[in-house]
Amino acid sequence: AGARVSIHPWGHATTVSADDGSFKLEHNEEMRSGFQSPYFLVVRHPAKGLASAVEITTESSNINIALTPGIDISGSLIDEDGKPLADIQTYIGILGNAFFSLLQDDRDDSKDGTYVCATTNSEGAFAFLCIPPGLSYRVFGEKDGYGQLFYPIPSTATARSVELEPVTMKKMNAAVSGIITSKTGKPLGGVTMKSSYGPLEYVITDNAGRFEIPVCHGRVYLQAFLWLPADQVGSPGPGIRRGKVIAGVYLDAPAQDVQMVEGQVEPFIKD
Repeated sequence: AGARVSIHPWGHATTVSADDGSFKLEHNEEMRSGFQSPYFLVVRHPAKGLASAVEITTESSNINIALTPGIDISGSLIDEDGKPLADIQTYIGILGNAFFSLLQDDRDDSKDGTYVCATTNSEGAFAFLCIPPGLSYRVFGEKDGYGQLFYPIPSTATARSVELEPVTMKKMNAAVSGIITSKTGKPLGGVTMKSSYGPLEYVITDNAGRFEIPVCHGRVYLQAFLWLPADQVGSPGPGIRRGKVIAGVYLDAPAQDVQMVEGQVEPFIKD
């Protein structure tokens, strides 16, 4: 009883198990339209230190899950001078072949989509408790003036306790600018631009298809995508939308006059 049960990616379906251990979730099958990555049923019971995750399909039903000891993952954040970064909210999510999905909180009042969060202390330390073994994860965080933190944790991390090396957050001290066009050379306005190692905020291209986005100095992955209408993909959950990536490229920042073309998508390397 009292275990947090959720479906990933997106975590749009979540509940708490009853006194007899039973649970019921309705999976929005419409969300799967055009999405070719596996889905997982994730169960966590931090009070008992137990967790598990199993792959599911749209035909999955009456699933019996045996909980095992979860993994405790800890680490620390530092700046480029090696000084600890305090009061940063960090999150942990499942890293799949084509998605990154934050884990839900285990509290009974978190059915509205609250996520597992750990705030760094004065030493920059954070910890996530009772994480299901067997999946790949990524620690995520952000601080004003710095780029996003995306720190991968491989599925081979199966020890009961995992201590990560200190993670450096880079200052956001560069920019990338350019233009995105269609395959026929038409500028694409209203396209959302996002750097995988930059701030959370998105940048929208102007009517001439031009953009400028702040990033960290060095290697970055720049994505362009369009939000999909809800009637095409169903409703993933309150405040959640799905986007279709139309272009993606690796480049070295800072960079100017970057030319991106719809349909040219370099694979994103997770690690």
